[in-house]
Amino acid sequence: MADADAFRDSEAPGRPAVPPPVATADDTKVMSLVDHLGELRTRLFRSVLAIVAFGIVGFFASEQVVTILRAPIPGDAPLYFTGIGGAFAIRLRISVVIGIILAMPVLLWEGWRFISPGLTPSERRTVRPWVPVALAFFALGVGIAYVVLPFAAQFLQGFQTDDLQPLLTAEAYFDFVTTMFLAFGLVMEFPILLVGLSRVGILSSDRLRSSRRFVILGIAVFAAVVTPGGDLVSPLVLGGHDVRAVRAHDPVHQAQRQVTMPPIPAESDEEAEAPALAELMTDGDDAQDVIILSGLSGGGKTAAAKLFEDIGYTVVDNLPGELLRELAELVSSDRERYARVAIVLDVRSGDASRAFAAARGALEGRGIRPRVVFLEARDEVVIRRFSETRHRHPLGDQKGIGNSIVRERRLLEPVRSAADVVLDTSDLSLRELRERLFARLGTRIRPDQLAIQLISFGFKFGVPLEADLVFDVRFMQNPYYLPELRPLSGLTETVRDYVLAQPVAQRFLDFLRDYLDFFVPAYVSEGKNRFTIAIGCTGGFHRSIVISEVLATWLRERDFGPVAVFHRELDRP
Repeated sequence: MADADAFRDSEAPGRPAVPPPVATADDTKVMSLVDHLGELRTRLFRSVLAIVAFGIVGFFASEQVVTILRAPIPGDAPLYFTGIGGAFAIRLRISVVIGIILAMPVLLWEGWRFISPGLTPSERRTVRPWVPVALAFFALGVGIAYVVLPFAAQFLQGFQTDDLQPLLTAEAYFDFVTTMFLAFGLVMEFPILLVGLSRVGILSSDRLRSSRRFVILGIAVFAAVVTPGGDLVSPLVLGGHDVRAVRAHDPVHQAQRQVTMPPIPAESDEEAEAPALAELMTDGDDAQDVIILSGLSGGGKTAAAKLFEDIGYTVVDNLPGELLRELAELVSSDRERYARVAIVLDVRSGDASRAFAAARGALEGRGIRPRVVFLEARDEVVIRRFSETRHRHPLGDQKGIGNSIVRERRLLEPVRSAADVVLDTSDLSLRELRERLFARLGTRIRPDQLAIQLISFGFKFGVPLEADLVFDVRFMQNPYYLPELRPLSGLTETVRDYVLAQPVAQRFLDFLRDYLDFFVPAYVSEGKNRFTIAIGCTGGFHRSIVISEVLATWLRERDFGPVAVFHRELDRP
């Protein structure tokens, strides 16, 4: 098959028919809204009953509890109550708090019994161990509040002067103490909430990372609101705990493996080398490797899916978005069988950006972080491929294929922005696609690094679509006009010396190094994990190759991350 045919997508526009669910003996009865409300009422009644029962026990122990809680007040300063029933109200409030704390196992159990029927068996197995953990975290929060209480009281009382003397009322003091205990206990559940939302696919690490500034600001405001009094100790302890939980959930702060991809063997050896290639892509361990393959229709997804299939990946194509959560559960439940999976996801799945977020969130919620590959091509190339194959565009309408391509680019932009690898297949043969795709996927990066790709190109052949940053080096003297240098590429020593001997070349490299020294760490701090720099001259054969090679050497010395170099026009006839 000719190389030009390698990227002819043959996706059918229709979705596969989804058979109706088959009733089994294990199916539970479908409950109506009224049934759910009745179930909720029963659970709430039992919870309130448990609080009342333990509150009665707490009422008889409240006198001893009052003695313990007033310990942070220096000396023998008395606590006053202002109403005839003030003492009773205080002991009643303390007994309610004691009841809530002691009844927390019952509250968590009733909450679990209410939500568990709505979870899948796999989700129930995942969540069930976290119920006792949530109880332990609540108890830990109450314990921390007891430890922090003396410091908070000392801090607040430290502002008294000869003109400002405290008249402590029992109502205000015990309101402060009980609110503080409950606030610390509930806020300690925040990590459990993060895990739960992640497990069910509602919250993904990328979404949390992209909005972490607002999350941290919200945590600070929440900690300041729920903690009583005006001391700094309480909100700092609470806010610091939740910020650590957010950062622990952020993949930028999780270790990633690193491996360098060796040269791809010759095409005649592809079948024999497929197992070795698959092992390299998964770093040679038992970890699952899940690829989400997306991109434009006509961008090369069919050819790429076939390449993944050839090296042992289970390829899932054209799956409706509604089934992605079930697929994530299946992949996570049998990690040996589905050790390597490639999921093709595009506009045929419905709302592509929502389907992508659901698939990625569901996988990450089950401890699998997929890598995202996005393939695209220039409009005229996509139009030519559809014309040659006579296939209909999935978004085809009476306005023509050009309009469909524009709509598809807009719909897939969120997916492209989140991709780990973006490739322009316009001028790639099947062999070149294989080399570039697996070389990029075979490279892992550390959390403090950025995967950098350098592309040299010729402006007369078009700017690479995947470029994040484009530099024009046509201001340098062109070796093309010297007969002895014209047939030599920028990889030869003679052309390299000619280009680098120009003062403007050195000034440009100095500028570029200063620029990259500034923006690469800034991009890493923002959570970006890939960046593509394109350097172009007229034909892409001399100056751009020299500058790209020099820049790649410097980038590797700076250890910004793995650096890949692709000279697009090097083999162009």
